[in-house]
Amino acid sequence: MRASHPPARRLPWASWAAGSLWFLCGALTALSVSRALNGGRVADSPPAQMPAPAPPVASMLPAVQPVPDRKADLTRALAVLNPTARAEDLRRLGRELAGAPEGGMALASSIVNFDDRAEFLRAFLHAWAARDPQAALAYARQQAPGLLRADSIAAACGGWAATDPRSAAAWAFGATTGPTRTKSLARIAESWAAAAPPEAAAWAASLPAGVLSEAALRQSLSTWANLDPAAAADWTAALPEGRQRDVALLQLAADWAAQEPAACAEWVAQRAQTHDDAESLAQSLAALWSGYDAPAASGWISSLPEGEVREAAALMAATTWVAADPAAATAWVDTLEVSLRDPLTLDLAGTWATIDPTAALAYAQSRPEGAVQEEALREVFGSWAQVDAPALDQWLAAQPAGDTADLARIELAVTRFSNDPAGALATAAGIASEDARQARMESLFAFWAQKNAPAARQWLRDAPVAPALRPRLEALAVTPQPADEE
Repeated sequence: MRASHPPARRLPWASWAAGSLWFLCGALTALSVSRALNGGRVADSPPAQMPAPAPPVASMLPAVQPVPDRKADLTRALAVLNPTARAEDLRRLGRELAGAPEGGMALASSIVNFDDRAEFLRAFLHAWAARDPQAALAYARQQAPGLLRADSIAAACGGWAATDPRSAAAWAFGATTGPTRTKSLARIAESWAAAAPPEAAAWAASLPAGVLSEAALRQSLSTWANLDPAAAADWTAALPEGRQRDVALLQLAADWAAQEPAACAEWVAQRAQTHDDAESLAQSLAALWSGYDAPAASGWISSLPEGEVREAAALMAATTWVAADPAAATAWVDTLEVSLRDPLTLDLAGTWATIDPTAALAYAQSRPEGAVQEEALREVFGSWAQVDAPALDQWLAAQPAGDTADLARIELAVTRFSNDPAGALATAAGIASEDARQARMESLFAFWAQKNAPAARQWLRDAPVAPALRPRLEALAVTPQPADEE
């Protein structure tokens, strides 16, 4: 077989599960939605039906006056150690100062920490713009270029949209570009949907195709799903088939699953009978539901008919669940039919190894001897090599020669090769099986000679290679051949 890269193991797609469970669930849901965003374009002009209002005038800003009586409130808010509670206190203070914007501007300028200032300004500008959008936007545009200015303008646009969403949208199209425009339209969609969800969603869907439309549509549907997910689902299902509907459905499933997973599950099951998008929807639902009630999620999955939808949901649920409770997750997987249990066993082993390699190794070794056990061991050693290669080296140093140690050295050599070809070959040289050792060293060396023949030849001149193997490697060094890949 011919390959243009070194032998590589199959890493579990959810190997990042070593992070916090909520981060995983959020990451998985985000991944499901963002797949539909790649390749989108930014619209360059506003819809024809939106006459842009005059931009705000900076001269309308009130004079900045210090407000000593609120400085004490700011000091108390900044002294809160819990980041979530501190952010909420800062947002509350910002909203309260919207009626006296000169005080809000004075306090904002005294907040040194970027995140704290951003939290205060987002709430302050949103509430101020609901009263006086031109003055709020003029102040927002005075912020230093970068993320703070973009967030400030978007917050002001969102506040303006609470009273006049079409004018806010027209201004955002005419006065902003790039990420600032995308953020602004999303905040407009959020405010608009809070008051008139169908109207906001229809406006978002009518925007020029691309990132702008999809960002606004996702935000409007997220807000609508918090108010009436069933109505949002009916509206979304009526969209024409295509990318826009796919993005909308994924966003809806994510938000609905976070609120009413059982109702969302019933909706997904109904769609599975007539639509081919149920697989991705089931993944989104399974990721969130298994994050906070894995037994309930697994019960739903077990009730699904055999097929791709059930497989997709089970894979997502198992790899989410194993990060929080490996014993319960593996016990559930063992109750499934063999056709589903075996592939899930491999993913569980690899994901578990990113969190607790020795426990994952014991799990893989407990599988019945045969192909599944061997592949589970490969997954464990491959993940272990990725997250902590020195620890795997130490484990190997204490192991007797044999098939298990050989599997570990093979996976460790493959992982090590990209940064240290010589080290990878040294690891492969420790493989006890002569056939496996020779095959792995030839494969790694052939790839090295393809990419950097002088370095490979220099290593071969100095390395203590077995006499029987040296002529084969010398031939590869003279005339590099494509490496075989398992």
